[in-house]
Amino acid sequence: MNVATRNSQHVAEDDPFGLAAWASVAGTTEEAAAVQLGVILAGATGPQAFIGDQLGARELPPLTPVLISPGARRPRSVDALRGPLMEMAAHLRQRFSAFSSIHFEEARSQMLQKTNHLPASLDPAQDRVQLHMRALEADECSSHLDEEHRDLAPDPALRRFRTVMRPGLILENPDLRLLSELVGGCHDSYALIPGLRLDRLVSADPRDRERLFDLIEGRDVPLPKDVKGTSIVGVERGALRALLLASRHDLQDMMGKMPDFGERVLLVDATPLRPVSGEISSIANAFGQRHAKIVRALQNCRRKGFPPPAREWTREGWDRFDADVAEFWAACDASGVPCAALRDLPAVLRWTFEQCALTSQTDDALFTGTVRRVSRALLATHRRLWLELTQEAAFRAIFDLAEQIVLKIRVKQPVPWRQLVRSFDIQRSERYRPLINVLVHADVIAEGPGSVFRLGNRRLDEVQEQLRSEVLRLP
Repeated sequence: MNVATRNSQHVAEDDPFGLAAWASVAGTTEEAAAVQLGVILAGATGPQAFIGDQLGARELPPLTPVLISPGARRPRSVDALRGPLMEMAAHLRQRFSAFSSIHFEEARSQMLQKTNHLPASLDPAQDRVQLHMRALEADECSSHLDEEHRDLAPDPALRRFRTVMRPGLILENPDLRLLSELVGGCHDSYALIPGLRLDRLVSADPRDRERLFDLIEGRDVPLPKDVKGTSIVGVERGALRALLLASRHDLQDMMGKMPDFGERVLLVDATPLRPVSGEISSIANAFGQRHAKIVRALQNCRRKGFPPPAREWTREGWDRFDADVAEFWAACDASGVPCAALRDLPAVLRWTFEQCALTSQTDDALFTGTVRRVSRALLATHRRLWLELTQEAAFRAIFDLAEQIVLKIRVKQPVPWRQLVRSFDIQRSERYRPLINVLVHADVIAEGPGSVFRLGNRRLDEVQEQLRSEVLRLP
C-alpha cells in the first residue's frame, strides 16, 4: 500500500461523511459547509423533513445561517451544494412551462376516477387533457410512480397534479413584498432561497422583514387560483428555508434595524479559504457525486409525499446525543450572546448527517461525535462574530460622537467647555468629558486654561485605531 492510499484511508476514518475533505477542496471549513448542507437538504425535502427522537418524530426545525464574507459574496461551497437542486428546478420549469391550466382540473378528475391507462404515445394534436394526464402519470424527473410505491404515497394522483401545477423549488432574488404568494406557488408551499443578500432586508419595509421570518418559522400562505380550483380551502401551511449573505457592514446595519436579529440567525464565517488538494480530492469528488444523488432522492420523497427512511438509533446512542444537547444548551446560555436560533442546531446537524451517511450501519458514536464537534465550532464562531460586531458597533457610535465634537470645535474654536456642551441636544457633561479626555490625550484637540478647546496637531482619522482600545473602555 503506497503512502497516498494510506493517507486517504486515514482521512476517511477521521471524516466518515467526507464533508471535511470536500470543504477543504471547496475552500471553506467543515462547520460552515455542514450548516450550508443542512439548509440545502432541508429545502430539497420540504415538508417531508422530519427528525426523530426518543419521544417520536417532529418537523425539522428551521435554521437560518448568515454567511459573512467581504462584499457579501456567495461562497463557492454554496454554489456547489445548491447546484444539483438548481438544475432540477430548471428542468421542472422547462418541462411544465408550456402547460395551460385550463384543462388541469378535468385531467385531475379523470385521474382520480382511475381511468384506463393512456396509450404509449400521443399525437400533440390529440386531446389536451390526455397530454396533461400523461405528464401527471409519467414525469421522469421524479421517476414513475409504479404500483409498488402507490400504497406508500398518499393520493399519488393528486400529488402528480400538484407537481405539474407548482413545480417550483427555489426562489432567487424574490420580491419580498410578494413572498407569501411566491412561496404558495412552489411545490407543497415550501421554498428555498439559497443566497439572499442581507442588504435587501436592511432596506426593506419592516413588515417584509417580519414576513420573511414568519415564513421561516412556518405559516399559512394563499394558494394560487389554479391550484385552489373550486375548493373552499384557499390556504396551505408553507415554509421557507434560507441562506443569507452579508458583509460585516450589512450585519451592523441589520442589528440597528432589527434588535432581535441575533436571536433569529446563526452567524457563520464564510471568508474564503485557500482550497486544499492532494489525496483528499478523491474523497471530495465522491462526496459531490453522492450529494447530487441525495438531493434527487430527497426531492423525490417530497414529491411522492412521504419522508425519507429514518435511521435506527440504539438506546445508548440516544442517551449520548441527549447528553450532548444538554451540554450544548448550557454552553449557549453561558456564551453571553444571543443564541436562541442555535438551540436546535444539534438536531438539524444530526438529520443532515443521517442523510449523508454512507451506510445505515454507521456507528452512533460517529454521528454524536461529529455533531458535537461541529455544533461547538459553530457556537464559538457565532459568539466571536457577535462580540466583534457588537464592539465595532459600540466603537462606531462613540467615534461618530467624537467626529461631532471635533467638527464643533473646528467651526467655533476656541470653544469654552460650557458652550461646547450646550451645542448638543443632550446637555450632560458626563456624556462628553471622558471622550474629550481621550481626544486630548491623542492630541486631536487641545485643552487650554479655563477648559477652552482648540484643534490639536493630529487628525481624528489618523488615530482611529489608536483610539479603539481606549474608546471601548469608556462608560
